[in-house]
Amino acid sequence: MDMKAQLENYNVLFVLMGICAFAVLMKAVSYGMFHKLLWDSNQMGTTRNRWMKAMMSKFEAYYKLHISVHNVENFVDRYLYHYRFLGLSLQTWENTGYYFSGLLLAGTGLSCFLAGYYGMTAEWFWVTGLVSLLLLCVQGASELFFDTHKCLRVFRIQLIDYMENTMRARLENEYFNQEATKQYRREYFEDTQDAAATAAALEEGNGEGAAAKLSALNQLKELLETFREEMKLDRDIAGKQNALSEQTAAEKARLFEEILEEYM
Repeated sequence: MDMKAQLENYNVLFVLMGICAFAVLMKAVSYGMFHKLLWDSNQMGTTRNRWMKAMMSKFEAYYKLHISVHNVENFVDRYLYHYRFLGLSLQTWENTGYYFSGLLLAGTGLSCFLAGYYGMTAEWFWVTGLVSLLLLCVQGASELFFDTHKCLRVFRIQLIDYMENTMRARLENEYFNQEATKQYRREYFEDTQDAAATAAALEEGNGEGAAAKLSALNQLKELLETFREEMKLDRDIAGKQNALSEQTAAEKARLFEEILEEYM
C-alpha cells in the first residue's frame, strides 16, 4: 500500500495516537522513578540505593584525605548528570514530554506536507488537525499531572541539604576539628559531673537543711512575739504620757485663773 492510501485511510493518525500513548507511559515511568528517588533521599542515612551510597562514600573519601568540598551543589550536580535509569539520564526522563510533543508536531507537519503533495481533501486536513490538537492536549495534561520537573528539583534540593548541612558538618568536625571537638566533650562531661556532684550534695544536705529551716522559723516567731509586746508597752507608755500632759495643762490653767482673780 502506497503512502497516499495510508493517508486516505488515516493510518497516520493511528501512528500519532500510538506515539502519544507511549509518551504518557514514559511519563508515568519517569514519575515512578523520581518518586522512588525522593523516598530514598528522605532517608539518606539508611538508604539502600547504591548510587546514593556511592555518592556519599566519594564525598566522605575527600574528607578522609583532608580535602574539603566547598561547592556541594557542583558535586551533587555532577553525580546527577551521570545517573542513568534504563540507559537514560535524569534530564532525559525529565523532558520526555517535550521530546514526544515535538515528535507529534513533526509527525503532523510531515503528514500535512505529504497530504498536500498528494492532493488530499480539506476534510482530511480538518480531521488530522483536530486529532493532533487533542493528542497534544493529552500530552500537556500528562506533563502537568506527573510534573517530573518539580520532582527533580526537590530531589536535587534534598541531596544538597543532606550533603551540606548534615554530612559535611559531621565530617568537618571528625577530620578537621578533632581537637575542638575533644575539648568540647571534655568541658561538657566536666559540667555534667559538677552538676551531678552538686545535686548529690543537695540531696545529702536535705535533712540538715530542713532542721536549720525549722530552727530559723522558731526564732522568727519568738522575735515577732517580742516585737509585739514592745509595741504594746510603747502604746501604754504613750497613753500615760498623754494623760499626764493633759493633767499638767489643766493644773496650769487653774493656777493662772487663781492668780488673775487675786489681782483683779
